[in-house]
Amino acid sequence: MTNETNVTNTETTAAAPKAPRVVKHIDERIKEAREAVAKAQARLQELETEAANRDKLESVTKGQRVNFRFGRAEKARVLTGEVTAVGVDDKGNRLVAVSVGEGLDMEVMKIPATAIIFDGETA
Repeated sequence: MTNETNVTNTETTAAAPKAPRVVKHIDERIKEAREAVAKAQARLQELETEAANRDKLESVTKGQRVNFRFGRAEKARVLTGEVTAVGVDDKGNRLVAVSVGEGLDMEVMKIPATAIIFDGETA
């Protein structure tokens, strides 16, 4: 009778040390919270404007001349153009294609309908 012993080498691996926990400074957390609030306020204003102008937004048609806000923050400006198309994106938001400029300088910009400025509304 033969006694055979099979020995398997098992490697033991130590768990990798955990990364040190980073605690954000309170000033940084306040800054982030303020940025989130500002973003939420901008979105709320956009929704309130859309609700107030719902009927006007539905009546925007091809060929109509409109004033609209274009750009973000300090680069934002008010432009005037002609509506070339109206549609809805996959999220249900109403979009408007507006041509700005003339001839070879003409650009077509796709904007949310809420960017259109109606009479009595501030830019």
